[in-house]
Amino acid sequence: MFWIINNVIFVFCIVSTLISTFGILLILKSNGFYPFKEVTLFTFDMKEQYLPFFSSLHYLIGGDDSIFFH
Repeated sequence: MFWIINNVIFVFCIVSTLISTFGILLILKSNGFYPFKEVTLFTFDMKEQYLPFFSSLHYLIGGDDSIFFH
């Protein structure tokens, strides 16, 4: 009985992961993003996430900053 419940939960997790993955891929394909075209999602939030992270990493490696992210 216990292994049947575990199998049902496992199958549910796999199916929900596949549905969400194919849903995201369908949205990306319909809007022409990376795996299918030249546009990528990383350019949209570069100023808010990647630029502060890499500038802090640069200062951390250079020895001018602490290990805590600002």
